[in-house]
Amino acid sequence: MSLNLINTNETTTTTAAAAGFPTTTCHVTGWTTNQPHSPVAEKRERRLSASRFEISENRELIKLPPIKDAPLNEREELFIQKIQQCCVLFDFSQDPLSDLKWKDIKRQTLHELVEYIVTQNNVITEAIYPEVVHMFSVNIFRVLPPSSNPNGAEFDPEEDEPTLEAAWPHLQHVYEFFLRFLESPDFQASIAKKYFDQKFVLQLLELFDSEDPRERDFLKTSLHRIYGKFLGLRAYIRKQINNIFYRFIYETERHNGIAELLEILGSIINGFSLPVKEEHKVFLLKVLMPLHKVKSLSVYHPQLAYCVVQFLEKDPSLTEPVIKSLLKYWPKVHSPKEVMFLNELEEILDVIEPAEFQKVMIPLFKQLAKCVSSPHFQVAERALYYWNNEYIVTLMSDNIQVILPIMFSALFRNAKSHWNRTIHGLIYNAQKLFMEMNQMLFHQCLCSFKAEKQKQKLKMKERKEAWLKIDDLAKQNPTFDEIAATLNNCDDPFLFSSLFLDPYNNNNMIDDEDLLLGDDDLLPITSSDKSYTQMSDPELSDNIKQSFRRYQERRAKLMDPTTTAQIDERTMLVFTKKGYRLLTIIGFGSYGEVYKAERSRTNEICAVKIIDLLRCSQKYMQKFLPRELAALMETRHENIIRVYDIIRSNKKIYVFMEFASNGDLAKYLKQHGALIERRARIWFKQASRALNYLHEEMWTAHRDIKIENILLNENWKVKLTDFGFATDVLDMNDENILSETFCGTLPYYCPQIFQRQPYNPFKADTWAMGVLLYAMTHNRFPFHHRDPKRMMIEHMDKSYIISRIRENISEELKDLILKLLEMNEERRLTATQILTHQWLLSEDTMSELDK
Repeated sequence: MSLNLINTNETTTTTAAAAGFPTTTCHVTGWTTNQPHSPVAEKRERRLSASRFEISENRELIKLPPIKDAPLNEREELFIQKIQQCCVLFDFSQDPLSDLKWKDIKRQTLHELVEYIVTQNNVITEAIYPEVVHMFSVNIFRVLPPSSNPNGAEFDPEEDEPTLEAAWPHLQHVYEFFLRFLESPDFQASIAKKYFDQKFVLQLLELFDSEDPRERDFLKTSLHRIYGKFLGLRAYIRKQINNIFYRFIYETERHNGIAELLEILGSIINGFSLPVKEEHKVFLLKVLMPLHKVKSLSVYHPQLAYCVVQFLEKDPSLTEPVIKSLLKYWPKVHSPKEVMFLNELEEILDVIEPAEFQKVMIPLFKQLAKCVSSPHFQVAERALYYWNNEYIVTLMSDNIQVILPIMFSALFRNAKSHWNRTIHGLIYNAQKLFMEMNQMLFHQCLCSFKAEKQKQKLKMKERKEAWLKIDDLAKQNPTFDEIAATLNNCDDPFLFSSLFLDPYNNNNMIDDEDLLLGDDDLLPITSSDKSYTQMSDPELSDNIKQSFRRYQERRAKLMDPTTTAQIDERTMLVFTKKGYRLLTIIGFGSYGEVYKAERSRTNEICAVKIIDLLRCSQKYMQKFLPRELAALMETRHENIIRVYDIIRSNKKIYVFMEFASNGDLAKYLKQHGALIERRARIWFKQASRALNYLHEEMWTAHRDIKIENILLNENWKVKLTDFGFATDVLDMNDENILSETFCGTLPYYCPQIFQRQPYNPFKADTWAMGVLLYAMTHNRFPFHHRDPKRMMIEHMDKSYIISRIRENISEELKDLILKLLEMNEERRLTATQILTHQWLLSEDTMSELDK
């Protein structure tokens, strides 16, 4: 078998001398070996890594007689000779079948040494200590091979096969002998401390990064024995472990031995004397707690949670800072990590003192309320399991006056609306327990909840009426029409703007012609289907007609290559003062432009949207602009464009935001055509997560979902943008959320807009998601959006929609498209239901998305 060797170019020279053979010089060099891939190999193939040795010519070992057969006065000398003989190193990587005879002699010698030191008494004399330490150092201390997967996902002990050390047949016996040496009753720390110095400990700690779990297990036991026997090294060991953790947290985020080091610390913490020293408290809050924020938390979380709980059992006064720190690092979008936090939090609550619980119960249960409301059923389920813990329920009962008002809203809202039926049962159990604890308080919370909902509705109504009054007063101004015409030729906010479009690129607008779609390309409709001539000709509203005209005019203007942008001196001054350097213009909008800029100090690239208030209509400034800015500032999600800063100066608003270097989805479709299902699944799920966050967390409807508003960052991750038409909605189940506003982009209109009916803005978003998914997988629109009248007819014909779906796509994808393009709003999927659809639950997506 050929081995691919990778030299690390780092060597250490050791000398092994034994009776009967000359001195051998060995150069220890770090290597890795990669076995060639076999098509019939198992999924979890064994990987090997090894240290490579440059073997000298004179390496034949002489088999010495057994120690137990030697006279008593010669045993010590023979014991030392055998220890020195074990300093010879062999090659297990380049030619593993070489020197088999002498390798076996060394293995037998090591085995004999282990047996001798265990079965015999008074064998560890003062002369033995330096020889054992030297032999251990020669065999064990080495440069570790490079990581076998330096840039991939973290090691999963349940799924991945560990990388094993090729020289383990000898290393194992060396570790066993050294461990028996430390544990021997004859071992005297007062003599050994001359050889077990800080350098020795530091080299031992460096080996914890070994990829072989067997070696890390021996290292863990050995270091624990050294910590127990050498009091002078304890502070140094703790300090160096801290340094490893600091480097892991703030620099590399990669280390193979974190779990083992935490296991050692768990035993050390258990032995702390009371009261706990200040340095140990600092270690808890500055080292252990920040370990929660590392991506690979799952690898070592059980050991970390044990250490934290041990601290709290030692000193209950640490409970408040620990829980606040845990809430500080609480994951926002990583559900499996959130479940781990909930597990650890329950372990903490199991040992918490009632007085300490009262200090943290308010922020704690605010976070639990968010978890109960999580669309991820495992998070909600794990949080609701707290009501099955008798001690936690007792704590709740003692503080029901504070806890119930915090939890009531989350429990009541999700009692029926959560998509998972198991959650319904768990919420019912929690509500029942709360009602049994204090029925009167439960009734008061119910009344308060309903009153607050009604108050919010009245507030929304008052705001709407106030704006209408302002609008009426403004129209009474004799010069109203003249001013409106001066500010903007259009007094209707219904503009099909695309902030990130490049007017010089024809990829910006995607339609049937751009996507090579003509009437001949339409899939045929069967004879049993209604023909367009047989159907009644619907009358389009003036809003629809006007919107269609504006859509065409807007597109023509954006596609005009003569359109340019002028930068005045004041604008340049704003960029300079904020430390930005203007690079190029990347798009035009109705009320301004979008530029690419660079932060001078950090060279960070960002996009800057400049809104010219003099070009904005009055209605846009009063209604849509505040909504857009509020939505940009409040949203925090990995799949929503991030805003860095918003500045108002010189009758302009500057919005500094995240730059998506790979453009928008429209541009990608134009260049590459329809997406394969796997890529479409990944990107569509990311977009659905962003929409679900807006609907469930922010109670906000986007109302302008389209391919131009799906941006792709440098890592090809989806970023939802353009909140110009976004609106706040208080209650998804309330009929008052129905909207009559005509907004969005024509090809993405839902049927209710065409029919001039009040519509649910959340369901309008999911209809647009259906059009988006169809465009991603077909490279065309499902309807003839250039003819609004024809488009309205096609909306009402389910068979026409079916006929437009390609035959070669999966049944799951077809089902999702049809459920999104459902004419009946009540049957159309919600954003949460999109995420639980079978097409998005494929394994090839989940692993890639959850990295």
